Amino acid sequence: ESDESPEENKQRSYLKNVHEVNADASNVEVDAKVLTSGKESRSLSRGFTVSIGKTTEENAKEFESQRSQVRANSLPSSWNRRADAVHLSKESLKNLEAEQQQMWTRMRRNSVHVMFDSLPEDELERCFTDETRCMLWGRMTQGQMAGDEIVQAWCNEDGSCKLPYGHEHSPIASSTKGSKKVVDMSPNQDNYAICFFKSGWHMAVVCDGHGPDGHVVSHRAVQTLPYYVAREFTAGLEEPDFNKALTDAFHSAHKEMISYSMKHGHDIQASGCTASAVMWKG
Repeated sequence: ESDESPEENKQRSYLKNVHEVNADASNVEVDAKVLTSGKESRSLSRGFTVSIGKTTEENAKEFESQRSQVRANSLPSSWNRRADAVHLSKESLKNLEAEQQQMWTRMRRNSVHVMFDSLPEDELERCFTDETRCMLWGRMTQGQMAGDEIVQAWCNEDGSCKLPYGHEHSPIASSTKGSKKVVDMSPNQDNYAICFFKSGWHMAVVCDGHGPDGHVVSHRAVQTLPYYVAREFTAGLEEPDFNKALTDAFHSAHKEMISYSMKHGHDIQASGCTASAVMWKG
């Protein structure tokens, strides 16, 4: 017999119905034990795994080439994702802090200049209002406990920040905070964005932050990546140029993050985020 609550039974039934509706979807994998109740069942959080693309004999070389061309350069190279902590020596930490302080001092004296300006918040809002029908992303908040849902931020074409229930563009997304230790009050470093451009194309971005300021990097990247793609659409972007536009957007977001961190005092020498983006129409 199942000891699950009525709410858990309801959620499990919902997952089962979704699975039946999408039974023919070849890119959706399901943990069968999630769909059953009882002693052999698994946590509802296991859910579904959705693949947005698979390597085939035809595209294997292309995928491998893309993955090897650009790699993340955030430090250190050996990172414990679950603990999210690297034990650097006191001397190493002192040297990193000194280099960061030296860079800030040189910027204040204008002896060094970051050649890429950070984007003002009102420019991001203007873009999401003028160039998209709807933009959804996760807010950066403090004091979340394990399992807490990320707070969502919205920007619609009418300038409102309300969830457009019933609207043709009503994306559904979820990100719950994990746990690094028993009492973990650190920010959720995962983030996402779903953007509906007025051109008819859509974009989804998923970021996984790492390092002391990884939450800052992921929160910024999910906004700047759609921004730079939106700018390309304004300039007349067409489908054959999507690969270049996305590559350029990643490079621009990386440079903007450096400028943003220097301006606002975030140390990202040992912080960063992974980022995945996909575009589709229809």
